[in-house]
Amino acid sequence: MNDWQVVEWLEKEPRLRASILIPYEYPDLAVHEIRRAARAHHGFVQILFLARTREPLGRPHYWPIYEAASEVGLPVALHFGLLGGNAVTSCGWPSFYLEEHTGMAQAFQAQVASMVLEGVFERFPQLTVALVEGGFAWAPSLMWRMDQHWKRLGEDTPHLRHAPSEYMKKHMALTTQPMEEPANPGHLLDVLDMLKDGPRLMFATDYPHWDFDAPDRAFPSQVPEDVRRQIFASNPRRFYKLDARPSPAQDV
Repeated sequence: MNDWQVVEWLEKEPRLRASILIPYEYPDLAVHEIRRAARAHHGFVQILFLARTREPLGRPHYWPIYEAASEVGLPVALHFGLLGGNAVTSCGWPSFYLEEHTGMAQAFQAQVASMVLEGVFERFPQLTVALVEGGFAWAPSLMWRMDQHWKRLGEDTPHLRHAPSEYMKKHMALTTQPMEEPANPGHLLDVLDMLKDGPRLMFATDYPHWDFDAPDRAFPSQVPEDVRRQIFASNPRRFYKLDARPSPAQDV
């Protein structure tokens, strides 16, 4: 699949960038593929997981993958989807897709808490993580909740040298799909203001799925132009270090 991406997409359209697909439940194979694909083409800019995994992503089972990601200088991305062999909610299996779709944000929050509290970013300080298409309005409250519990229960995690929110701000990025659309558009501005110091927020479209966000219609008109520019351009350019990476067209 990674070779197919190179031949059919990256070499045909130099503006595109791609994710390295890995068998992340088999870390030894995943590490080999990360090193191979990262060397094969500069158009790969991240390493892809799906949000529902067999174990929480902070567990040592996945650490070799984070080590390899740090080695090749690529972020890890968690994308909406999959079944990891466990019930998709903490209370069991839902009855309707509407429940599952709504509850996907819980998987992202559980993975964030696991990676932060297990000390992944202390062990791999260069690692960055993009949370793709899992929403973003939940991030401020999750940071507050983890910080408050850490103040009372921090002795359980002596490996953490900073408040949990600091790891999210420094190491994580969020995407706008699905766009959070409160009845009062001003509340969206409040959330964006809460996120201005991190984690970075980047635009995602999810085209051509039925619930995709069109770039020209995704944001209410009240969102300031400078904030739009950050979300559409400057934040992803910094997160993926696009200006520092050679153009895929230069590859042989």
